[in-house]
Amino acid sequence: MTPPFEVAAPASDTERSRFRDILCECFCSPPERMQQSMERVGRDDVLLVRHGGEVLGGLFLLPFGQWFGGKRVPTIGIAAVGIAPEHRGTGAARALMLAALRETQRRKVPLSTLYPATHTVYRSAGYELAGSYHTITVDTWGIPFRDRTLTMRSGSAADLPIMQELYQRVAPDQPGWLDRSALIWQRRVDPWEKPPRIQLVFDGDEPVGYCCFLTEKHDSHHQTMRISDLVAATPAAARRLLTFIADHRSLVKTAIWNGPANDPLLMCLPERCYRIHVEVDWMLRIVDVVSAFSQRGYPRGLSAEVHLEVTDPDLTDNGGRFVLTVEAGTGRVEPGGEGHLRCTARGLAALYT
Repeated sequence: MTPPFEVAAPASDTERSRFRDILCECFCSPPERMQQSMERVGRDDVLLVRHGGEVLGGLFLLPFGQWFGGKRVPTIGIAAVGIAPEHRGTGAARALMLAALRETQRRKVPLSTLYPATHTVYRSAGYELAGSYHTITVDTWGIPFRDRTLTMRSGSAADLPIMQELYQRVAPDQPGWLDRSALIWQRRVDPWEKPPRIQLVFDGDEPVGYCCFLTEKHDSHHQTMRISDLVAATPAAARRLLTFIADHRSLVKTAIWNGPANDPLLMCLPERCYRIHVEVDWMLRIVDVVSAFSQRGYPRGLSAEVHLEVTDPDLTDNGGRFVLTVEAGTGRVEPGGEGHLRCTARGLAALYT
């Protein structure tokens, strides 16, 4: 028999400390670093699962947005899901995830997304594979560009508004990219124990690109450039950034960053001097069918009508029959229709992305 679980925000600092200790054990993280992560997350964005008054685990809720079809769709990211090892297999994780979905519904957010350590528990809550997080490794000697037409200057944390504006200029055209919250920006510009260097690219007085990076020892003769964030708003900015990376080649053997398999910077390279590795898949859950399909964008030349029948046993008010009508890049969803396309919440999540 599944024991009764209670899921709610932390009731005390003692409960937060217990959850921190569980996360340290789950993710092999030092207590001080995990404490910093918990302090960055609002108290109302932590959920704990309990049984008999004992904290068994919990998770973080991270509000942000995702770009689909050029439009922002509100999303809640699920992070730091951890259950104490002695309580795994009891159903606590599923109870925690279902409570997180109901909280997402309460906040009127249509999507939930996460990086899974395991697929089974999240699929049981209606999530499905939606995309991949890639690691890109570029051989610096293979970059042919020596284009220094645009100017570069060193940046700092004070230049964050410039970087945010550049990212917002590029991100809507990249399906699945995040409309970053303050917490996600902090992770991008300060991801390591050592602060990264920041370089900005200018076309005249206009900022058109940036790079956050540091170099570290690769072996006794070479270094690696680790890039935490990289944005080029124009082809010329892409060539200048690639030139900047290549200019490290006397000591730096490879440059590594995370990006999509069709990263625009890679498209600039005439030869394949890079390797792409799928680091982890990410999963999506549609919490509100009507809002999720109404708020995303669609190709402007598309006119279509789809009759959906969605089965969602965990969120029964999210199931049923719907008609999606697409016209001039906009979608409209209404209840009813003939249910020609029948799918579960998991199948719909994969189709959505």
